[in-house]
Amino acid sequence: MAILFIAKYVDAKPYVPESSDEIVYVFSSSKEMQSINDLRNALQVNSDDYQTLNKIIDLYLKLGREKSDPKYFGYAEALLSPYLINSNLPEQTIIHWADILQHRHDFDQALEILNNLAEKKSDYAQVYLMRAIIHISRGEYGLALNNCKSLITRATHLVTISCVAQVKSLTGELQRSFELLKRTLHLSKDSDLEERVWAITLLGDMAVRSGKYGVAEKYYQQGLKLKNHDYYILTNYADLLLKQHRNDLVVSLLSEYAFVDKLLLRLAQAGIKSGDSLSEKYVAQLESGYRLNELRGEKVHLRDQAIFYFKVKNNIEKALSLARRNWRVQKEPADIKLLLNLLIKSGNKLETNNVAEWVSGQFLEDVELDSMLKQVVDL
Repeated sequence: MAILFIAKYVDAKPYVPESSDEIVYVFSSSKEMQSINDLRNALQVNSDDYQTLNKIIDLYLKLGREKSDPKYFGYAEALLSPYLINSNLPEQTIIHWADILQHRHDFDQALEILNNLAEKKSDYAQVYLMRAIIHISRGEYGLALNNCKSLITRATHLVTISCVAQVKSLTGELQRSFELLKRTLHLSKDSDLEERVWAITLLGDMAVRSGKYGVAEKYYQQGLKLKNHDYYILTNYADLLLKQHRNDLVVSLLSEYAFVDKLLLRLAQAGIKSGDSLSEKYVAQLESGYRLNELRGEKVHLRDQAIFYFKVKNNIEKALSLARRNWRVQKEPADIKLLLNLLIKSGNKLETNNVAEWVSGQFLEDVELDSMLKQVVDL
């Protein structure tokens, strides 16, 4: 079990153990880490073995996603960086580099790499799926849909329909997309587990935007039965429960995941409202972590940082500053609602109207967002 340690102050003095027997940090031990160690030993013998290099990076990225831990992406980047001077890198290695860039929200650089591969008619479905996801994140739905269509001959039917349905659900066809994906999932019972979990999660997200919270909860629970430590589902499920003020359930759902920043944020929100004795500790850990992120200039956690200063610290000014920075990077429904909510509360009519006008041009269906847009009219 990994132990999470966050310094109370950024400039705190390093801790010195009183004896050599004291355990300061316990690194997780797993089959994946053992495989990585074995593969790294093999790579030291033959540094030009790209097949081994790609296997190591695959494992690092897998661990990073499963544990929602950015350090594994850092390990992958450190391992890959010396190879980037090679102008003849294997395609899978190049895709790995784009994946790392995408994870840290360097979308422009990631797209430049992926676009180059697409121009060469890459057969890797990942190229087009990654491009679609980036364009969805930036609110570029036409470009996203084009990439989804490129999956038809490169990916499974469920992946292709999941991609198309996600885009269409954001461009005025929410209910139709929901039904299409629901039907496709029903006919894809033998599909890969990860593909099914992704489709189920998308259905849950669509149901939330439709205001069908009971339906959404059933999908999130179904997804967790298939993959009980899926941090993306846990995050979205917790957000749904927070909307409904079911704070005790959030605490029980996430209590064992305090080591995951995005889940710790939801724990803190629910803990404060439910009177959880650990909530002060959660808040202190988050604040310390976000200070470190700011010093490093990270863009990955801007949305969550804005939520923290809005929902936990009630610092509208700082939250709005972070939400604006986040808006320059990504424009998913959660980002739109966060910024618009903060702008309404700040009374900034001009900027509020500008964001509302952008939203109106997207044909985005979302009951919560519709309610916010009505408030904009009343400003």
